[in-house]
Amino acid sequence: LLRLGPDDPPPPLGWSVHIADGVRRPTGDRPVVSGSAHHPERIPPEVDHILVAPFARPTSKPATAPPLGPAGLRAFLSAPVPVVALGGITPRTAASALQAGAQGVASIGTVFLKGASARQALLDTVRGDRTDRPTG
Repeated sequence: LLRLGPDDPPPPLGWSVHIADGVRRPTGDRPVVSGSAHHPERIPPEVDHILVAPFARPTSKPATAPPLGPAGLRAFLSAPVPVVALGGITPRTAASALQAGAQGVASIGTVFLKGASARQALLDTVRGDRTDRPTG
Protein backbone atom coordinates (compact mmCIF):
# COMPACT_ATOMS: atom_id res chain seq x y z
CA LEU A 1 0.00 0.00 0.00
CA LEU A 2 1.32 3.39 -0.97
CA ARG A 3 -0.22 6.72 0.10
CA LEU A 4 -0.50 8.99 -2.89
CA GLY A 5 -0.43 12.74 -2.29
CA PRO A 6 -0.73 15.65 -4.71
CA ASP A 7 3.01 15.79 -5.46
CA ASP A 8 3.76 12.05 -5.55
CA PRO A 9 4.72 10.27 -8.78
CA PRO A 10 2.44 7.55 -10.17
CA PRO A 11 2.56 4.29 -8.19
CA PRO A 12 4.69 1.32 -9.26
CA LEU A 13 2.96 -1.29 -11.39
CA GLY A 14 0.80 -3.60 -9.32
CA TRP A 15 0.76 -1.47 -6.18
CA SER A 16 -2.35 -0.60 -4.25
CA VAL A 17 -2.62 3.08 -3.36
CA HIS A 18 -4.53 5.22 -0.88
CA ILE A 19 -5.17 8.68 -2.24
CA ALA A 20 -5.16 11.81 -0.12
CA ASP A 21 -8.18 14.13 -0.07
CA GLY A 22 -8.49 16.01 -3.34
CA VAL A 23 -6.04 13.82 -5.26
CA ARG A 24 -7.30 12.38 -8.54
CA ARG A 25 -7.03 8.71 -9.35
CA PRO A 26 -3.67 7.76 -10.91
CA THR A 27 -3.74 7.18 -14.66
CA GLY A 28 -2.05 4.41 -16.60
CA ASP A 29 -1.98 0.86 -15.26
CA ARG A 30 -4.97 0.49 -13.02
CA PRO A 31 -3.89 0.10 -9.38
CA VAL A 32 -6.42 -0.67 -6.67
CA VAL A 33 -7.24 2.71 -5.16
CA SER A 34 -8.73 3.39 -1.74
CA GLY A 35 -9.88 6.67 -0.28
CA SER A 36 -10.83 7.76 3.24
CA ALA A 37 -14.31 8.90 4.17
CA HIS A 38 -15.22 10.50 7.46
CA HIS A 39 -18.59 11.92 6.39
CA PRO A 40 -21.14 10.22 4.08
CA GLU A 41 -21.50 13.37 1.98
CA ARG A 42 -17.75 13.43 1.23
CA ILE A 43 -17.13 10.06 -0.41
CA PRO A 44 -14.03 10.39 -2.59
CA PRO A 45 -14.59 9.94 -6.33
CA GLU A 46 -12.78 7.45 -8.53
CA VAL A 47 -11.90 4.91 -5.82
CA ASP A 48 -12.37 1.14 -5.70
CA HIS A 49 -13.33 1.11 -2.01
CA ILE A 50 -13.58 3.53 0.89
CA LEU A 51 -12.02 3.31 4.33
CA VAL A 52 -14.60 4.65 6.78
CA ALA A 53 -12.95 5.92 9.94
CA PRO A 54 -12.87 5.89 12.82
CA PHE A 55 -15.24 3.00 13.39
CA ALA A 56 -14.23 2.70 17.06
CA ARG A 57 -11.67 4.38 19.29
CA PRO A 58 -8.26 3.78 17.64
CA THR A 59 -5.78 1.62 19.53
CA SER A 60 -2.66 2.69 17.62
CA LYS A 61 -2.93 6.48 17.94
CA PRO A 62 -4.98 9.21 19.62
CA ALA A 63 -8.50 9.67 18.33
CA THR A 64 -8.93 12.56 15.88
CA ALA A 65 -12.71 12.27 15.58
CA PRO A 66 -15.56 10.64 17.50
CA PRO A 67 -16.09 6.96 16.62
CA LEU A 68 -18.80 6.31 14.04
CA GLY A 69 -19.90 2.93 15.40
CA PRO A 70 -22.39 0.70 13.57
CA ALA A 71 -25.00 3.45 13.04
CA GLY A 72 -22.46 5.86 11.60
CA LEU A 73 -21.01 3.20 9.31
CA ARG A 74 -24.47 2.39 7.95
CA ALA A 75 -24.71 5.97 6.64
CA PHE A 76 -21.95 5.08 4.12
CA LEU A 77 -23.53 1.89 2.78
CA SER A 78 -25.19 3.65 -0.15
CA ALA A 79 -21.72 4.36 -1.58
CA PRO A 80 -21.20 2.87 -5.05
CA VAL A 81 -18.07 1.03 -3.82
CA PRO A 82 -17.34 -1.40 -0.96
CA VAL A 83 -17.08 0.06 2.53
CA VAL A 84 -14.17 -0.99 4.78
CA ALA A 85 -14.20 -0.06 8.49
CA LEU A 86 -10.97 1.34 9.97
CA GLY A 87 -10.10 2.63 13.42
CA GLY A 88 -10.19 0.66 16.65
CA ILE A 89 -10.64 -2.65 14.87
CA THR A 90 -10.36 -5.55 17.30
CA PRO A 91 -12.05 -8.95 17.04
CA ARG A 92 -15.11 -7.53 18.86
CA THR A 93 -15.37 -4.32 16.83
CA ALA A 94 -14.65 -6.20 13.57
CA ALA A 95 -17.66 -8.41 14.19
CA SER A 96 -19.77 -5.31 14.90
CA ALA A 97 -18.57 -3.54 11.72
CA LEU A 98 -19.24 -6.55 9.51
CA GLN A 99 -22.68 -7.07 11.05
CA ALA A 100 -23.43 -3.39 10.37
CA GLY A 101 -22.70 -3.94 6.67
CA ALA A 102 -19.00 -3.26 6.11
CA GLN A 103 -17.55 -5.43 3.36
CA GLY A 104 -14.25 -5.57 5.21
CA VAL A 105 -12.15 -4.21 8.05
CA ALA A 106 -8.64 -2.76 8.23
CA SER A 107 -6.54 -2.65 11.37
CA ILE A 108 -3.21 -1.20 12.36
CA GLY A 109 -3.16 -1.72 16.13
CA THR A 110 -4.39 -5.30 16.23
CA VAL A 111 -2.37 -6.45 13.24
CA PHE A 112 0.94 -4.72 14.00
CA LEU A 113 0.97 -3.89 17.70
CA LYS A 114 -0.99 -6.51 19.63
CA GLY A 115 0.89 -9.69 18.74
CA ALA A 116 0.21 -12.96 16.97
CA SER A 117 -2.68 -14.14 19.14
CA ALA A 118 -4.59 -10.87 18.60
CA ARG A 119 -3.96 -11.05 14.83
CA GLN A 120 -5.22 -14.64 14.77
CA ALA A 121 -8.32 -13.75 16.79
CA LEU A 122 -9.09 -10.93 14.35
CA LEU A 123 -8.59 -13.23 11.37
CA ASP A 124 -10.81 -15.89 12.97
CA THR A 125 -13.51 -13.29 13.60
CA VAL A 126 -13.45 -12.01 10.02
CA ARG A 127 -13.41 -15.52 8.53
CA GLY A 128 -16.21 -16.65 10.83
CA ASP A 129 -18.36 -13.66 9.99
CA ARG A 130 -17.89 -14.17 6.25
CA THR A 131 -18.70 -17.87 6.54
CA ASP A 132 -21.94 -17.08 8.38
CA ARG A 133 -23.07 -14.40 5.91
CA PRO A 134 -25.54 -15.20 3.17
CA THR A 135 -24.10 -15.07 -0.34
CA GLY A 136 -25.53 -13.96 -3.67
